[in-house]
Amino acid sequence: MRLIRMIAAAGAVGLCLSGAAQAQGRGGQGGAAADLPECGVMPDGTERLDCSCDAGFETGAIWGGAPFYTADSDICTAALHAGIVSQQAGGAVTAARAPGQAAYPGSSANGVTSGEWGSYDSSIKLAGYGAAQGGAVFDLGACAPLPADIDEAICACTPGEGGGGSVWGSNPYTADSDICTAAIHAGVIGTDGGKLVLRRAPGQAEYGGSEAHGVTTGSWGSYDESIAIAAVPRGGKTGGARPALADAPACDAVPEDGAPVICGCTEGFARGPIWGSGPYTGDSDICTAALHAGAIGAAGGLIELRRFAGQPAYEGSDRNGITARDWGSYPVSFDVAPYGTAAEAGGSAGAPKGGAEIADGGACTVMPDGVAALRCTCTGDAPRGPVWGSGPYTADSDICTAARHAGVIDAFGGAVRVLRIRGLDSYAGTAAGGVTTDGWADAYDSSIVFDRN
Repeated sequence: MRLIRMIAAAGAVGLCLSGAAQAQGRGGQGGAAADLPECGVMPDGTERLDCSCDAGFETGAIWGGAPFYTADSDICTAALHAGIVSQQAGGAVTAARAPGQAAYPGSSANGVTSGEWGSYDSSIKLAGYGAAQGGAVFDLGACAPLPADIDEAICACTPGEGGGGSVWGSNPYTADSDICTAAIHAGVIGTDGGKLVLRRAPGQAEYGGSEAHGVTTGSWGSYDESIAIAAVPRGGKTGGARPALADAPACDAVPEDGAPVICGCTEGFARGPIWGSGPYTGDSDICTAALHAGAIGAAGGLIELRRFAGQPAYEGSDRNGITARDWGSYPVSFDVAPYGTAAEAGGSAGAPKGGAEIADGGACTVMPDGVAALRCTCTGDAPRGPVWGSGPYTADSDICTAARHAGVIDAFGGAVRVLRIRGLDSYAGTAAGGVTTDGWADAYDSSIVFDRN
């Protein structure tokens, strides 16, 4: 039967690899391809195969499409079709045997056209190498809608891929939103691409649009499924199982210390008054603030809540259908983030990590060593220095240039408060505020952000 199918494929199935598609292909994911056997087709009796696709591999016949290809499909070609590897760079793949399907619809994706087939006795499902190993989050390779049986995955956007697609909401987003554009809006990647964590989320009664990081998202009403986007934690893992909403404590009190607290807002939660726009006054209603911040939707969800110092003033705003009010000084503040994002980004921007606070640092330059928070001033004619990242920025970035990029000051300068937070594994550069920042592919020991209150 395999021979008959190969002959049929030669006459009826086109495997077209256009130059444009090749230029946009993604590299293989994780693992050392040199240590793995070469992929071909799934050997009979094998339930799982870790294998590699050489750079410039020759394509073969495939039938079906993600998540199920017929078990006699060429693995590397199917992985190219699924966006897990690129033909130029090759990559490492994990193939797992799956039940046969009644039908395998053909489709065109990533420059490959797969054949259509009827019933077949077994299938294969593909992922980036290591996706099924203990403790590792599923790796989709290229960003695409989550398979039906996967609720969370790592995926990658290539440079220039995001920014032009349609997006609705403000994290969570509607499930039909363009993933890479949404990731730029969320501040997880820049226009030079990168990896992100993609999570399935409940549908929301409404999605509030907003502008962030050069991307403006649309508003929408009810939608049956959402996606949430977060940064990839250190080591590429998501930090263990996601707690169930029913098991999490209710978000009804600001913690006594600065350690982040995971809590839940159940569907239909009562909405109360809030003051500020992140941070919020300590007596603001936490779940309403989380809805205002876009950390949850109307259906509720898990959030990360962190307490930090009071602010001299709190500026209100209208976001996601919620109006937050202005207020003056208040002794305690809190901020909220979608579950899994606060720790990944180094914690709340309002919580300096150790060291001293310098109340008047004079003219801004770079963040002094050992300083947790710094107040300094940028003049309109301040020279511009190098900056890495898109907020957070590396701690050795020029403060005034970063403040322009962040929109904290304009061309006339002004006073800023800079906070030191945990370093990231990498930093994406972007263009904003008339400033183009550089990316940094490696980890840096600490970062800076700006207190906007």
